[in-house]
Amino acid sequence: MDLVEKLMAGNEKACARCLSLVENQREGYLDLLRAIRPHGKGAYRVGFTGPAGRSKSKLLADLLEEYLKEDKKIGLVLMGPSSPRTGGAFLGNRGYFSQFAQDNRVFVRSVASRGHQGGISYALAGMVEILDAYGCDLILVNGLGGPLDTDLASLVDCLVDVVAPCLGQDMDMLNAGSMELAQLFFVNQGDGDQGEKTRLDIEMMLDLQEDREDRPLVLNFKDQGIGALKEALDKYQDHLVDRGKRPRQKLKQEVLEVQGYMDRYLKEDLARVICQEQGAIEKALEEGEDPLSLGEGLLKKYFK
Repeated sequence: MDLVEKLMAGNEKACARCLSLVENQREGYLDLLRAIRPHGKGAYRVGFTGPAGRSKSKLLADLLEEYLKEDKKIGLVLMGPSSPRTGGAFLGNRGYFSQFAQDNRVFVRSVASRGHQGGISYALAGMVEILDAYGCDLILVNGLGGPLDTDLASLVDCLVDVVAPCLGQDMDMLNAGSMELAQLFFVNQGDGDQGEKTRLDIEMMLDLQEDREDRPLVLNFKDQGIGALKEALDKYQDHLVDRGKRPRQKLKQEVLEVQGYMDRYLKEDLARVICQEQGAIEKALEEGEDPLSLGEGLLKKYFK
């Protein structure tokens, strides 16, 4: 049985190996992705955004427990900033998921953003495809947070913005663009009536988006709890199917995969040019050449 067959049979070690091949883009990873593409099972993809310190990890752990009551097979991807030394992910929150370590229905994977400006790794789209072929019913992706998660919004079927009970800096994040990205806002745990006030504040901000086709739902943990979040996610999945939106969403996800593949190679080519021309660039700058003109000349020379 080859690697792809083992993956599709639900072999956990094969899944881990496939994810590593794709994440590190080792030899043969493109052939692997081509081989599994026809065998995707259409897993529901849900992303979570919001600044650090909003208890997203605890929220995800609680949500996992809710879905496991229905015996769902779940893939969980935890995005983290990259270590400048190793390139690996900085994650201080994996401990929340240690309770699922022996549960073969849950596959947890940490992924470094590798400096990608859209808040996700270049490899994430392919890694989600791997988890789909592995047989996951649901794939949860915990993003870096805020306006950094623009590409995550295109990769998932539903984006949940986790907001603090007292907006504060979250208000700046919302104004920076996440108001237009999320399908669901979840005001997380807090004291007193702050959560309900924040929920109403978000509702008022959404009132200003008159041209939006589908108004996002806004939930408050204190009044509605984790069960309400799961119910809202299930209803949105049904909504995508009933309205025939899944094929269009799938197309957006594949466009992002094309972009990620091209971005990676263009970035590598640019790095090679800078390395190759380092001495000439420094000499030209020392002689007083304008940096913008120098950059324009290099682009014309190498990227006509």
